[in-house]
Amino acid sequence: GRGGRGNSRESRPPRDPSDARAKSRGRATPQNEVEEEEEEPAANGEEEVVEEEGAAKAEEEEGDEDEAFGRGKVDENDPGEGEALPGFAWQTEVASITEDAKPLKKGANKAEAYKGEGEGVDEEENEPDSEVATTGSDDIDGEAPEDKKVRLAKLYLEKLQEKMGASATSRGVVQQLNRDAMEAAGTFKLRLASKFVSAKCAFHKGHRLSATSVVVNEDGTTAFSTAKDGTVFKWDLVHGHKTAIMDCEKVRSAKGKEHPAHSLALALSSDGMFLARGGADKNIAIFNVEENKLVDLFTGHRDIVTGLAFREGSHQLYSASFDRTVKVWSVDEMAFVETLFGHQAEILCVDSLSRERAISSAADNSVRVWKIVEETQLLFKGHTRPIDCVSLINEAAFVTGSQDGSVALWSASKKTPAYVERDAHGGQWVTAVCACKRSDLVASGSCDGVVRLWRVGARKPTQEPKPKPTAPEDAEKAAEEEEEQEERRRQQNGVGLTLLHEVPVEGFVNGLAFNKNGTVLVAAVGSEPRLGRWSKKPKARNGIAVIRIEYSAAPGRRK
Repeated sequence: GRGGRGNSRESRPPRDPSDARAKSRGRATPQNEVEEEEEEPAANGEEEVVEEEGAAKAEEEEGDEDEAFGRGKVDENDPGEGEALPGFAWQTEVASITEDAKPLKKGANKAEAYKGEGEGVDEEENEPDSEVATTGSDDIDGEAPEDKKVRLAKLYLEKLQEKMGASATSRGVVQQLNRDAMEAAGTFKLRLASKFVSAKCAFHKGHRLSATSVVVNEDGTTAFSTAKDGTVFKWDLVHGHKTAIMDCEKVRSAKGKEHPAHSLALALSSDGMFLARGGADKNIAIFNVEENKLVDLFTGHRDIVTGLAFREGSHQLYSASFDRTVKVWSVDEMAFVETLFGHQAEILCVDSLSRERAISSAADNSVRVWKIVEETQLLFKGHTRPIDCVSLINEAAFVTGSQDGSVALWSASKKTPAYVERDAHGGQWVTAVCACKRSDLVASGSCDGVVRLWRVGARKPTQEPKPKPTAPEDAEKAAEEEEEQEERRRQQNGVGLTLLHEVPVEGFVNGLAFNKNGTVLVAAVGSEPRLGRWSKKPKARNGIAVIRIEYSAAPGRRK
């Protein structure tokens, strides 16, 4: 596929007129740039015209050497986003997202301005927290900027204290503010693996053919699954039974009979309002969850849809397809937004978190991070076979599963894996991975009869004596010291995956999904793999496996 992007939004700033590809398509010079040049008349007339023509020619020659994605370029030698942080991705310091240093073109968008090699900063990282920015954002006449900041901060603290209630002590407020800041920066980490006690599995049969995808709501009470028979089931996980069957569009077979198309992907919005389904009919069906009915059908992909993901906190939807593209949709407006190009083979999976970015894995053995606002992409390589699945841990780290049988842990600051677990499932290819978002818990599945739970942390933790608390104050202090020791071990020994537990599940695990706090893990299980019929497990049942995880202390997370 040729690098670039199609059908860009109207809100996008115009391409730079000196871009070689823009000139080859005969695009006119944007009006705002013409006005800038008119405001600064040349002092020496013809000499300045000659200099501008020479600069434009030089920029054309540079442009032909790079693979374009919008105005941004993909640099195969770029190590990624800045330097690797000590202790991997969960440090309180945020890695600056960098690109190779390039001069700023005249009239170009400010997202192209680079601080210099190794010093670039994303615009998104400089934006204020949305909750703070929207709280009392009405301007007051004659209010100084400093006074406005103080007023907004006070309003934010008042709302935070109301939300926390009795727990709104000075220490509690400070901890919550630190947590909010880390979550906004993508570095917040919920520690679950160290509190793990046990996992119990219950299987619910329902689909006629192999289940291919599953999603679960944030509180872990409702799940949705889909299968090769084209059905979409809604499950009550509290009582363990189906509550609704979604009506799907039917396709006509070669013999003239209508039947539901194979479903391959599901996505649920974070507020639980919309459910998206994609499959072999090349379309994306949008369901209203509350009413359990189809509300719209997105068309545009030229091949089967293999992956779907909603951006957290919004109704922006990303879809991946065998046509080698990632498409962006607005479910609020029920409209197509844009197409992202870059992969050289079929795309197999897509994921997203709260930032306006998507991550995808493909049969070209690569992972790409799509930076929508900046109109650039980051390329990661490390597997030797197609990468069937990818899942974001936080904004700076992710995990992948490949047909080469390995599970890899990645940092966004490096273009190669930070750690690779070879033969993660006894030599079988990895069919599904899922990370409990912003935590140290990861799950993976294959066809070897187990779902494995992994701990993300120090590979070789050193043994250090633990303090023995004698009072509540001492217990709190001991917990803080234990976390500090863990951080030291992580920095000394590096970060990797440690096997935590195995849950028996017979069949192909074609999909995995955690709820928000990691207490429920749901697996889509079938007798056949998701994208083919080249293998079959005769004893396997088609349905979902609900794995309930118990912890020594109830894990906390901001609601």
